[in-house]
Amino acid sequence: GVINENWVLAIDPAYFDLTGGIERWLYRLARKHGGRSKNGWGFSFKVLYEKSGSLARFSDFAFDLRRLAHKQSLPGYQLSLSMDAKGNECLQIMWIA
Repeated sequence: GVINENWVLAIDPAYFDLTGGIERWLYRLARKHGGRSKNGWGFSFKVLYEKSGSLARFSDFAFDLRRLAHKQSLPGYQLSLSMDAKGNECLQIMWIA
């Protein structure tokens, strides 16, 4: 049973229209980490790669992240690319109200 309803994450019905495994994984990660935070959050590509457990080459994984940021297919979230202070490419995820 659920003790507190606020601890349950709802999934947007559009999630089930996502076709790529990385898209679904990234959506679930966004819901878990960012939820509906108005400030959003971001991770470096390297951290996302390690968290994902992907068997793809890092360069292919990074290409997929860039493609997703361009495509904007995560329901309820906006993706953008940035660079951190060390010059690492990062993915920023912002909840859209």
